[in-house]
Amino acid sequence: MPAADSPPAAPALVCRLKAEPPLAAGGPVAVRLTLENPGTAPLYFLRWNTPFEGWEGTVFEVISPEGAALRYRGPLVKRGDPEREEYVELPAGGAVSAAADLAEVYDLVAPGRYRVRVPGALVDATADAASLPRPRDAHRSVPLACGELTVDVAPR
Repeated sequence: MPAADSPPAAPALVCRLKAEPPLAAGGPVAVRLTLENPGTAPLYFLRWNTPFEGWEGTVFEVISPEGAALRYRGPLVKRGDPEREEYVELPAGGAVSAAADLAEVYDLVAPGRYRVRVPGALVDATADAASLPRPRDAHRSVPLACGELTVDVAPR
């Protein structure tokens, strides 16, 4: 009996978060997400629920200075199958980054130390450009281990 084909391994990605000052209560609180591809082949990921598409769903988990998770107040989008242009190419040995203003969708009007993390995964990622776009039932998510970012929001 032949061995069953196993799905390709998830692409290896390095994920980093960085705050972009100035960070003042009631003002913009920009966080940059950078994805690096240490591999030797390009990778392709669906931009859904990442800063690469803007606020179309929850991207980050934001914890208040008191330790409570802040409620996401932005848009949520129902989706069909993606189009090819909704995928971002991440070159071999390269990096891509995008910033998002947390203050647009989270209540960051009080000064203090907030914690930010990416609790989820990329919705779909692959090294096989010929397979794109893939229907939703063929998506292969890739967890993001970005670590936790501490953001000090100063009084205005």
